[in-house]
Amino acid sequence: PPKLLSEEDQRKFQVAKQLHDTLAELENNANIDAAQDGNNVTASSPASTMNAKERRSAKRKAEAIATEQTGCSPEELLQWFKQYAPKQPKKNTSDNDENNNDNKKKIPYIVFVGQLSYKTTLQSLRDHFLSILSPASFPNHDASLLKIRLLTDPKTKTSRGMAFVELPTPELMYESLKLHLTHLDGRRINVERSSGGGKHSSLKKSKIQTFREKQSDYISKTVDGIIESFVKNGEVEEEELDDGVRGLCKR
Repeated sequence: PPKLLSEEDQRKFQVAKQLHDTLAELENNANIDAAQDGNNVTASSPASTMNAKERRSAKRKAEAIATEQTGCSPEELLQWFKQYAPKQPKKNTSDNDENNNDNKKKIPYIVFVGQLSYKTTLQSLRDHFLSILSPASFPNHDASLLKIRLLTDPKTKTSRGMAFVELPTPELMYESLKLHLTHLDGRRINVERSSGGGKHSSLKKSKIQTFREKQSDYISKTVDGIIESFVKNGEVEEEELDDGVRGLCKR
């Protein structure tokens, strides 16, 4: 707390800070839950196992405690806290463009992986991605920039058969989509682009649907191209491949 405050105000500052931090954590947990919801996934980390009802209850409890200890409403207390809380340093607008770009929030390039075997580990999933992504294609040849979060049950700690994989560049993200419908540990996995947005964001769901349609269209065109190549080279007869066979190849 600022040293210029009286002892009473310093105690008030501590209570206000505790309330501020608690509310910030609850909001962050809600955002994590929202980010996962777009792929029909619920939060699984210990810090974000509360559902919306439990978060509201925790918020009311934190506000009630703060009000009881200070005699101020939560709104008044947080407004007072802002006056004395350390200010975040402003960015130096005189920095060159490169430094300014470094300060900007980076866009995450994330794919959602579903239909994983419960036996699949972080290492085996990493190896599967690196089977198609050359370490040399990573910035500074650093394959550790491939970040994987395997979703687990918060109680049993066992895999839930899903994961989020973050890539450092859009090129690597698109390259990783080639792993869609490949086999890993006896399962044919799904690899799809993920999208940001609110928990109930229609825009987010629309984006994901658009991503899936584009990916399906790409697979369809690729399969048609391969089949046409085989027919052109005389390796198969066109009548050998009816619509049913073509459709099966595109699944």
